[in-house]
Amino acid sequence: MMKKHFHFEKATEVGIIFQPSALGVELFLWAYGKPDLDVNSFLDIANQFEIDSRVNITSGYQKTKE
Repeated sequence: MMKKHFHFEKATEVGIIFQPSALGVELFLWAYGKPDLDVNSFLDIANQFEIDSRVNITSGYQKTKE
């Protein structure tokens, strides 16, 4: 299997760079109950993806830092 190496020389600040796939975005939208959104509008800031505060963490698992 060939590994892909990506270089982002144009990045000017420290941060996270991600490259979502169309299939991954579609799955994300379905999981959020928004299957009607177009995959191309995923990064539109008008679309809000709220975290449900009612989600409970099962005993024995740890919450990651926020």
